[in-house]
Amino acid sequence: MNWRFYISTIKKILQRNGYAALADEILMAEVNAGKNANAILKEVISKLAQFRQSEQEAYGYIVSESEALIRFARTYGIEPNN
Repeated sequence: MNWRFYISTIKKILQRNGYAALADEILMAEVNAGKNANAILKEVISKLAQFRQSEQEAYGYIVSESEALIRFARTYGIEPNN
């Protein structure tokens, strides 16, 4: 799986549907994680899990991509932060 492509797609979908601030939050999660791929994935899926709870309308646009990314991360033992 090209997980970076999924993250990019999620950001584009959010921007296209008027949720640029949420796309920026994902970008900042990537930046804050540094260069470590596992850290980036963990930060991004944690942000997506947060969106699932607090930004349900926006999450509706990205549900399939988000769930695929979260499933992929779990196959490597990466779980979102609570």
